[in-house]
Amino acid sequence: MKVVYPITVEIDEDGWHIVHVPDLGQYTQGEDLVDALFMAEDLISLTCLTYTEKKIELPEPTPLYKLSQSDGVINTLIRADIDAYKIKLDKSAVRKNLTIPNWLNEKAEKAQINFSQVLQEALKEILQVEEYHPINHQGKKT
Repeated sequence: MKVVYPITVEIDEDGWHIVHVPDLGQYTQGEDLVDALFMAEDLISLTCLTYTEKKIELPEPTPLYKLSQSDGVINTLIRADIDAYKIKLDKSAVRKNLTIPNWLNEKAEKAQINFSQVLQEALKEILQVEEYHPINHQGKKT
């Protein structure tokens, strides 16, 4: 599920970019505008994921034009993908039993094949999904 919420960004006296998400009643901050926008996406994603897991209805987003216009305040929209965020946070592993022919098992063990790795790679290929790579606030893969 994807959501879009409006935010306001103001710069405080120390140069921090303070982000307010009025519809969620939440605040965050960033060292600069790029960092603040990443933090806003993270905040919205986490808050909305928490709401959905607790079966709390998400607030309706306020239209951007209804936010107050003031000098020094940036009003913008932030998109968040709740499903992708949940995948990002889910680092748990699930144990699966499988059945393969004995002759194949013997050959694979002799070749020192990692069964978990092969199964994961095959599932990703069949499902056409990629490994999740978190991106830090500077936009670089970690």
